[in-house]
Amino acid sequence: MRFVVHHFVSGDALFTGTSAILLGLILSLVRDFKGRGTAVRTLTLTGMLFVTAAAIPFPHWLYVLWGMSLVIWLACETRKSGGSRRLMVLSRAAAATITVAAPLWEIAWQAEQSFDPQPQPQSLLYVIGDSISAETFDSDERTWPARLRKDRSINVANLSQIGATARSALRQTEHVEQGHTFVLIEIGGNDILGETSLRRFAADLDALLSRLQRPGRQLVMLELPLPPFYNGYGRTQRRLAKKHGAVLIPRREFAGVIFAANATTDGLHLSETGQQLMADMLWRHISPSFE
Repeated sequence: MRFVVHHFVSGDALFTGTSAILLGLILSLVRDFKGRGTAVRTLTLTGMLFVTAAAIPFPHWLYVLWGMSLVIWLACETRKSGGSRRLMVLSRAAAATITVAAPLWEIAWQAEQSFDPQPQPQSLLYVIGDSISAETFDSDERTWPARLRKDRSINVANLSQIGATARSALRQTEHVEQGHTFVLIEIGGNDILGETSLRRFAADLDALLSRLQRPGRQLVMLELPLPPFYNGYGRTQRRLAKKHGAVLIPRREFAGVIFAANATTDGLHLSETGQQLMADMLWRHISPSFE
């Protein structure tokens, strides 16, 4: 079950879905296959469900064009009249083109975000976050920020608070000093799991990033693992990260930690194993700025 949940919240279901659709498109070319029509429809509809549930923050227009191309192609496949042959070929070509282009778009975005921040003198790493990052009285030396501080010998100021949202995290920014600082933002999980509307989340995150954005300051934000059909929250993160010059660590990295074996105590909050995995994953991304 954990594998299934991870497959969707990480966004990997996009690639499973597009593979199923492409297999259906290829199968539609095999004329002598018994039950071809049923198999093609089953593969395509299953693929569409996987793609939709993956909650990839594609633009709305891409989803509309993709869906229309697949619906028109499937409708043409069910028609037997010769007059529809040209339309069927065109619709098949359009469906195949978009089905290939969409995952390539996502791969290109992830590749763009995977570059390491440009090295420059950093005096301090600030962490803006919620309970995934927060230190408590009995765990202050076991959290991933503390492990970065100890194992990597860097200065870390962990400002995270249990239960923090994008709005409440504004109070954390009051303790971020000026100058060449590095700010790592792990926020938004409580907004998604709570009652924060998409509009409110967008306004709060915009205000948070505006408060943090300063000349000479590097911002890196963890993209949120998304439940099915929560595309809007991911789209908001990507739009605002671009607006404020923040690097987004793709959600599959965060999800990979959360859903690793023995990584959590309750399915969400990190165990000691999870804390170490998180520290190691983040260090891969930020280490050039501290060398």
